[in-house]
Amino acid sequence: MNAEEFTDLKKRAEGGDVKSMTAFGKVLIAGADGRAVHLPSGARYIARAAEKGDAEALAQQAILVAAGIQNPPDWDRALEMLQRAAQTGWLPAQEQLRFLADGSGENFDHLRKRIDVASWLRPPETKVVCEWPRMLIARRLMRDGECARVIEKARGKLRRAGIYDLETGAETVVDERSNSKAELSLLDIDVPFVMLIARMSSMLGLPSQFFEPTNVLHYAPGQEFKPHHDFLSTNEPGLAANVKALGQRIVTLLVYLNDRYEGGETRFPQLNYAFKGAAGDALMFGNVNAKGEPDERTLHAGTPPLSGEKWVLSQWVRNRPAVLEQQQQAS
Repeated sequence: MNAEEFTDLKKRAEGGDVKSMTAFGKVLIAGADGRAVHLPSGARYIARAAEKGDAEALAQQAILVAAGIQNPPDWDRALEMLQRAAQTGWLPAQEQLRFLADGSGENFDHLRKRIDVASWLRPPETKVVCEWPRMLIARRLMRDGECARVIEKARGKLRRAGIYDLETGAETVVDERSNSKAELSLLDIDVPFVMLIARMSSMLGLPSQFFEPTNVLHYAPGQEFKPHHDFLSTNEPGLAANVKALGQRIVTLLVYLNDRYEGGETRFPQLNYAFKGAAGDALMFGNVNAKGEPDERTLHAGTPPLSGEKWVLSQWVRNRPAVLEQQQQAS
């Protein structure tokens, strides 16, 4: 979208065209085409379109309400909006209600009432496998259907994964990392995904506002991510600038989305430990020590699958809500 198209869309949205309100709100939320993210402003346009009954806006606002953007999460209100979007004919909202209710049909009021929110938000028990650096595993953090839905959301967005350049902080492609990834923004997720984020937050005991955008990683046979750290070294200028702006990565959460592949363990060479979860299983580890300093022992590698393809959800957590703060300050 060029500057002229952006201005024209904004004019139509401000003039009261409902579809333009929704479209412009999404542009502001996404920070499209290199523009700054204006999350609160985008949310206001979405809310105005939802008030006028636009189905897509209702579904998008349900995500914002569930995620607690600007206000505490309100699951009842979010599901009510999702139901209204479904009744207005928005097919993605209908699919979400059926998925969450584990039901079928067109009675969306009945489907909404069947949704057990507490069950969807309840995290599994965790098991400590290493005291320091702190490392835990959890079985069945995600259900099979969730894993399949996340893979499908990511499949069309995959691109070659990179790493931060030590000097500039920009993402760069290197031989040490040959897998692909998809980053999921607020416009790529839905209410079931927000429930997953809330469940991960509860299990970690860390606010979801500290979460980076979720990444989904894909490894074809032979693809790997050689030994690396997830913390950002403040001794490197590009990484130090990132930490100053967004905070340090203190925790990594990996959820294995499938299990029909050979090899592909997550390996910690300094700890003599490797983990390969079944679909839905999670591995969590701290990247810093008790003083908040980077812990070199967290060196790890995504080893290559020998056959089959490997899908992993990767969630990095910072030590402050810098990502969301930056979005809000941009408006």
